[in-house]
Amino acid sequence: MGRVPNGVLHTYMLPNSNSLRPNQDRDLGSLAHWFAKAAKVESSTYDPAGDAGARQEQRTVRFTDKLYAKELHSTQTIDIWTSDYRNFVYPHLCSTAGVPSPDYLTTSSSDNAKINGLTSDPGTYAAFMALVNDATRAEYGAAADLTNPYWIARSVSEFIRENFDYGVPDEKEWKPGEGVWNPVQYKLQRFLEGSDANLLTCSSTAFCTEALCRSALVPARWVGTTRFRNSWTDGFEGYEWDADKDGLMGMSESSTDESYHRWAEVWLGTTYGWQRFDGTPASTKYEQSQWDMMDLCAHGVDYKDLVTTVGKGYISSMFDAAAGQQYYNTCGHYDGDKWKQPDKAIYWQVPCYVFVDTPHVPVSTDWLTVTWTLSGSWDLDPDATLSIYAVATGTTDRIPLAARIAADAGALTVNIRGTFADGVSYTLWLIKDGDEITGGHSNVFLYEAP
Repeated sequence: MGRVPNGVLHTYMLPNSNSLRPNQDRDLGSLAHWFAKAAKVESSTYDPAGDAGARQEQRTVRFTDKLYAKELHSTQTIDIWTSDYRNFVYPHLCSTAGVPSPDYLTTSSSDNAKINGLTSDPGTYAAFMALVNDATRAEYGAAADLTNPYWIARSVSEFIRENFDYGVPDEKEWKPGEGVWNPVQYKLQRFLEGSDANLLTCSSTAFCTEALCRSALVPARWVGTTRFRNSWTDGFEGYEWDADKDGLMGMSESSTDESYHRWAEVWLGTTYGWQRFDGTPASTKYEQSQWDMMDLCAHGVDYKDLVTTVGKGYISSMFDAAAGQQYYNTCGHYDGDKWKQPDKAIYWQVPCYVFVDTPHVPVSTDWLTVTWTLSGSWDLDPDATLSIYAVATGTTDRIPLAARIAADAGALTVNIRGTFADGVSYTLWLIKDGDEITGGHSNVFLYEAP
């Protein structure tokens, strides 16, 4: 295949710091890299819209060895804490005041034809916003409030959810210069022309929402996220990552995210700052309830979502020019026609594990000493506590034995008189409080009443 002139680059964006993400924190001291073959790690920064307050750090693994059809791997690992973050927004307190950078607004420097064509095609955005206004008047008997940033973003999100299905138009219907996700003015043009192929993915929805809001002088940007995937298996027997079907994430188990997610963030003033607006269509459009819209608009972020990238316009180091796609988590680009896009994924694992000792059998006393050993990075959470349960064989019901015990205690004696049934087998379970998938359990043991 010959030598690739500029090597191969694997690019990573580090998740935002806690100062920017109320629902997530990170430990840069844990950052580590692994890569195969000759390579080096380069560091750089990216400021969306020139906003130094939203600065993100990038790591690029540059492979410079002679690359003759070699398979190259790189991995970045980092410790992250996530939690639910919920908002209650009063629309009348929202404004566009205090935006961190004027470049989040619709200025020529903030537009890029690779993403939205906002300044090159303002007529498309004006015509689409007129439809949003008409639809709001028809549904609610009043025109959309196109002065309040919350209602502008919410009206746009509702219109998209009610008029688009999820998906990508057939390539035969693409306009010249159109890609899978962008530039998004073509998606809007297709709708204005009365096409039946009105399809948007999360990415194109985020780009549309960002540009439509900015066309109405509301500061907006997009974010790229990875998601802890814990959906149920087809047989409803447990989580897809749960190989041993015990509901706990063991050392060899991980949740894989190969699809990621993207949504728009809208600036609602100094009171609320940047807020999530996720109008990504369902597989089939339907009329949205007010509850639906409250859940999707400025409601907060789930603990399963980790924001890795904040973008305005396009990020050159993570843009695939050949495919016309803006990546937003990890990407690799190659300076050779025969190189293929690498497999890339983000793996979630818990950092802490519990190994529970099995009592000597049969247990025939009123008191039971539960012992356990910790493994992993419990030092990251020195105040962690565990709750102890028993589960009878053949059931899934947890019998509480003790609550909020210091994780590093290692042992606790509990009274089981009247709790266990004679001649029944049990397992002991220790679950980390506040984290249902971190813990451990013993093997089965038999209880015989004294």
